[in-house]
Amino acid sequence: MILLIYVPLFNFLFFSLAMTNLGFYSLELAAGLSLHMWSSALLCLLFAKFLETFPRLNSDSTKGFISKYCLCATVGGTTSFMVLNSFSLPLVPEPFTAKTPMGPLMFSYIEVLLFASLKYILQQQQQHMELNANYKEAQFRALKAQLNPHMLFNSLNLISSEIEHNPDNASLLLDELSELLRGVLRSSNQLLLPLSQEIELTQHYLVIQKMRFEQRLEYELNIAPDCLQIQVPGLMLQPFIENCIVHGFATKKDPGIIQVDIRQKNNTLYVTVEDNGIGFNPEGKTYGHGVGIVRDTLELLYGSGHELVIVSQPGRGTKITIELPADQLTDQV
Repeated sequence: MILLIYVPLFNFLFFSLAMTNLGFYSLELAAGLSLHMWSSALLCLLFAKFLETFPRLNSDSTKGFISKYCLCATVGGTTSFMVLNSFSLPLVPEPFTAKTPMGPLMFSYIEVLLFASLKYILQQQQQHMELNANYKEAQFRALKAQLNPHMLFNSLNLISSEIEHNPDNASLLLDELSELLRGVLRSSNQLLLPLSQEIELTQHYLVIQKMRFEQRLEYELNIAPDCLQIQVPGLMLQPFIENCIVHGFATKKDPGIIQVDIRQKNNTLYVTVEDNGIGFNPEGKTYGHGVGIVRDTLELLYGSGHELVIVSQPGRGTKITIELPADQLTDQV
């Protein structure tokens, strides 16, 4: 609606008023310049859409966005001027040479870039709103998964049974449950947190699960020390670990083993979560809500700068690999 109606009308009124004040008003010239502005913007947007079909040419950074639309504005403005000029439409005032396209081109260039800037601002605001919505939903999902009544009841029941026979175990379980609650509440207002805090929450969750399943569950955390201060999305690991326990080991008779490895190389953080569970056929697989929220959150935070791969084979377990940029945060964060 803005591009089809308001832009041509605004441009026509603007050029009519400007030429009237300068003393050489021309209806044909005002209409020609307005058409040039409109067609420049349209060609710019079409060319931008065309470039979006090439993923390698697209960037989520501010610099990449500006570079793309500068190129699109140049192509759109130049093409529009050449086409309209070939139809002998008046595009330059009479006092100036009719072969000088710089005036109309500069007008179209500035206007197209203004609209591109407006589009970028609206896009960033929309992504920020979606990110906040997904983060709140992820918080709720993680809280529900970690502290849902079933798990909480089992933990309290385990504490009750251990108090009489093994008070030390009961005390340890109660401490872990308290620390898990405290950590989740402490990080509830943070979108990103140091990896050390994320690992701390994961450890509390795994200790509780280990005490519930005893010899049926083993886990190993291998975290490179130089990764501990890297900022990562809060509660990123929990949905995958929960899937290992709930789905991977649900019908498994042998002990289930979860291995978490985190390291960094060339400014990239590599995270893997691997289990020896029953596995599944990934073809046509529909993943749970928690995994979907992690996917959406990583996409909004890092765009094309991240990778999430899930590999699984029936009877041979599942491996989740996440790659994140370790040296920078996105603009919306």
